[in-house]
Amino acid sequence: MKKFITNKNVYSVVLSVVLSFAFVAASVFASSTISTNISTDGTLSVSGITTANGALHASTTMVVTGASTLYGTTTIMAQPLVLGMMATSPNGQTEGTIFYDSTNKIIKLYDGTSWFTVATSTGGAVLSGSRIQFSDLTTNFITFGTTTPQGASVMTLEATSTLAIPLTLVGYESQSANLFQAKTTSLASDNVLFINSAGGIFGSSTAQFTGAITTYGSDIFGDAIGDTLTVNSGVMAMGNTATTTIQDNKVNSWSIATSTSITPSFTINTNTDDANARIGINTLSPNTTFEVVGTASSTSLIVGGDSTNGTLAGMIFGTCNIVTKSIAATSTAGVACTSATGITTSYKVFVQATSSLAAHVSPANTTSEFVIIGASSTAIDTIGVQIFNQIGEATSTYGTLNFWAVR
Repeated sequence: MKKFITNKNVYSVVLSVVLSFAFVAASVFASSTISTNISTDGTLSVSGITTANGALHASTTMVVTGASTLYGTTTIMAQPLVLGMMATSPNGQTEGTIFYDSTNKIIKLYDGTSWFTVATSTGGAVLSGSRIQFSDLTTNFITFGTTTPQGASVMTLEATSTLAIPLTLVGYESQSANLFQAKTTSLASDNVLFINSAGGIFGSSTAQFTGAITTYGSDIFGDAIGDTLTVNSGVMAMGNTATTTIQDNKVNSWSIATSTSITPSFTINTNTDDANARIGINTLSPNTTFEVVGTASSTSLIVGGDSTNGTLAGMIFGTCNIVTKSIAATSTAGVACTSATGITTSYKVFVQATSSLAAHVSPANTTSEFVIIGASSTAIDTIGVQIFNQIGEATSTYGTLNFWAVR
């Protein structure tokens, strides 16, 4: 044995062992490959990049102080995932970073520029079956373009600029269902307002507009004889040549009245036994083509003829009194008939004697008589009358005349 282990051999063995450890230590410092499990009761610290090709399990809390990048499916089982809690949003984060805001009780996401709220513990949208709904349907609201809901609105849309459109509804190609509808119940027939696929607007109740309304095409108001059209405006203007057609089988088909309790002031009656409609003023049933019940007046009336001949601008009648005047025997004199109320020089007058027209004659003359030769309007309320004395002596005339005058 002593011969086998010589000094030379000892030195050789020791040198080999030392070199072996040196090479192993150098290899481990660069990269370590462990084919079996590692168990440690203390702390395992890795300062470089650690690559785990298999599953990585932690039976207690695993703390990662730097950024963690996961590739592939990440499964969290048994225990919940706890996000880091911070009182304020951190700075200098990368896009995709999320954290729990412990002050406001919300989860925030960083998009590379700003932090956005993605969830909150105080309420919001939750998944319920196959739909997303509010966690509290009575207190939660949706707002788009604003943080302030309008009144009790469940959803508020607000434009963010003068060029923004708050809401756009786009139907499917060859849309057949309604584009929009408002309901009071869940019944399909309970639409109080809807827009069909052609753009028609339909409402089940009163429509009120504070501004002007312009329509293109034919308009229909009411669908039954009991419906009422009320026009409060003081002026009705026809912008083009207008024709009003009334069905000829409707008795009293059109009437104008100030109320429903009095006789209409104007009526168009289209009785089925008449070839032409009848127009009545202050009557529901005019007896002629045109009938006025009550006092009628006109500033101009054409009775036959044309606009030059046969035009009546006014008609009056009454009585006037002859001024006493002596007329020579068998001669004619002009006599003023006064108190002809309404007469002007524009009137053409007709006069007629009454039984009061008289003459002072001698008792022997029993055949005396005056004859009215002519008359004309000579002044305000005055008619000039030409009277002929037929008897053979001078006499005085006086009395009352009837008159009719037109202009």
